[in-house]
Amino acid sequence: MFANGNVLYPDDIDKCLIATGADAYMSAEPQLHNPAIFASTAQEAYPFHSSLASEYLAIVASLKTPTSPSAIKAHMFKLMHPALSRETDLRERLGKIGGKEGVESYQVICTEMTLRMKVRFDPPLRYLRLMFGLARRNGGWMGSNCAQCIRVPD
Repeated sequence: MFANGNVLYPDDIDKCLIATGADAYMSAEPQLHNPAIFASTAQEAYPFHSSLASEYLAIVASLKTPTSPSAIKAHMFKLMHPALSRETDLRERLGKIGGKEGVESYQVICTEMTLRMKVRFDPPLRYLRLMFGLARRNGGWMGSNCAQCIRVPD
């Protein structure tokens, strides 16, 4: 017997199997948001959203047949949804990418999202952000008590 119930996090798969008594778990929609849901380690199961999106874009770029621009955009929104709810300027830029702009335009947004997530979640960068009061201003991370800006690529 298989269980299927929109489990979004790897930790919930075992809970689902125990609660249902099923032999296995089947996933569809959750894998659009986190293709790493069945990863073997916690570190692999919770990658940055932008890392998954970059990997997806590399696959799209390597294909011999073209991928529909609307499919690429839909996948980018699904893969980066949790972060885009916080980084609304990137969500807006992602929405404005047109069909002819290609994978490179999406990759620019992935790169910027990765930089923001590292500053937000990597312990050393988070420490610097807290220590120097870094805040997001004018496309960069500006310290309230310093004249230097860590520039985030456009």
